[in-house]
Amino acid sequence: MYRFLRLDLYSRFLSFYDKRYVRNSPEIEAQYFWPLRFIDYGVYSSNLTGKWKDAWGITEYSLLSLKKEVEADNAKFLLVILTDNLQIVPNPAEEVKKLTGKQVPLDFDVDYPNRRLADFASKNNIDCVNLLPVFRRYSLENKLKLPYFSFKNDGHWNKLGHLVASEVVYGFIKERYVFNKGQ
Repeated sequence: MYRFLRLDLYSRFLSFYDKRYVRNSPEIEAQYFWPLRFIDYGVYSSNLTGKWKDAWGITEYSLLSLKKEVEADNAKFLLVILTDNLQIVPNPAEEVKKLTGKQVPLDFDVDYPNRRLADFASKNNIDCVNLLPVFRRYSLENKLKLPYFSFKNDGHWNKLGHLVASEVVYGFIKERYVFNKGQ
């Protein structure tokens, strides 16, 4: 949800920025766009306003609807909570400052989206795997450097991100669910 909103806002801004400035300034390189990803901190705030209040409402409603559909087919619904690189760096506020030159808002909390989704899952009897603690621990234990589990240009997981996530999700499923042979 927050990737959609952030990237939607980001793409709109870049489209405007490209039309207005980049075409007239060929010396502007793509590297300067990376910090612009942090133009909206709303996902990291529990002080919900405007689009973020709506986005969380839509997200929670959609998750409950999907759970209902999955269970109507006699299947198990599992919510896997993903991470963002900003959530894994040792000092997220410092990273934002370095990338954008701006201070984060006082209510900035990189754990908020994962905590909110985990609480929502618990309250609604949804099995849930939160990858954030695992990714943090793995990056520290293996002394990984940014961008850790994803590609530099877009935040999609690289091979390591997929490997770690798949092992965690597989372990959860294997431990919690019973599968009948032949089904």
